[in-house]
Amino acid sequence: LGLTACATPDQVPTGTTRAQVLDRDGAPLAVHKLPDGAERLEYQIGPFQQYAQMVDVDSCGRVLQEQSEHVKALFRRAQAHRLLDEYE
Repeated sequence: LGLTACATPDQVPTGTTRAQVLDRDGAPLAVHKLPDGAERLEYQIGPFQQYAQMVDVDSCGRVLQEQSEHVKALFRRAQAHRLLDEYE
């Protein structure tokens, strides 16, 4: 029997250019607009794409931060925010 593993991208260093991220990881699943002209690049990673890698890029095209999170946790948080918005 052979063992296989799903590769996950290495952490993106702060200051990396947006173009370098795209060259390395390809087109993101989604791009989310953030305040001050920044944007969040969303990638699905891991076995069965269970994790989301979010890469925040400033308005000058440089990486501010990168974080990975389980998709179920992101979905639960989005549902909670939507419920709160409905009652405001």
